[in-house]
Amino acid sequence: MTFNTRLANELGANFEMQYEASWQVMDLQTEGYEGRGDVDGDYARFTIAPTFKPQVGGFWNRPEIRVFASYSTWDDELNRYDGGDALGQEDFGGSQWTFGTQMEVWF
Repeated sequence: MTFNTRLANELGANFEMQYEASWQVMDLQTEGYEGRGDVDGDYARFTIAPTFKPQVGGFWNRPEIRVFASYSTWDDELNRYDGGDALGQEDFGGSQWTFGTQMEVWF
């Protein structure tokens, strides 16, 4: 089950702030695929994204480019999903920051 919402606040003719929040309940039954373990837990993400576009005035207006910062957190049990990557290591803290850029163009 997943809940997600994205809000946009227009601040000028070519600039808006976007905010996104997600919450997901994960019940992953891997059946031993590649040594992964079955896990059950919650995952949440919060994002803030300054957004530039040729013209604001609607959620569907594109193209747009945004810079974002996201904070993700999840239940410790989800760390057992895959021991072969950083997110599955025993000492991993169960949350992280992600920074980047995105561009959307619709035709």
